[in-house]
Amino acid sequence: TTVRDVPEQSRYEIRDGERLLGAAEYQRRGDEVRFTHTEVDPSAGRSGLGSTLVRAALDDVRARGGSVVPL
Repeated sequence: TTVRDVPEQSRYEIRDGERLLGAAEYQRRGDEVRFTHTEVDPSAGRSGLGSTLVRAALDDVRARGGSVVPL
């Protein structure tokens, strides 16, 4: 599985190959990133995907020098 930022859709995605397993949607305001909704496909059948997605998204925002605002 891989997590990547998809800025044109304002979300981080977790995928298994081409299959979308979940997304963490955000609104970006300067260096501030507000996470507004996170969802993981329940049929993915893997526990921990949501945690993996959120951890990678938060780490990426912080690595870029941004601050996170969970909503």
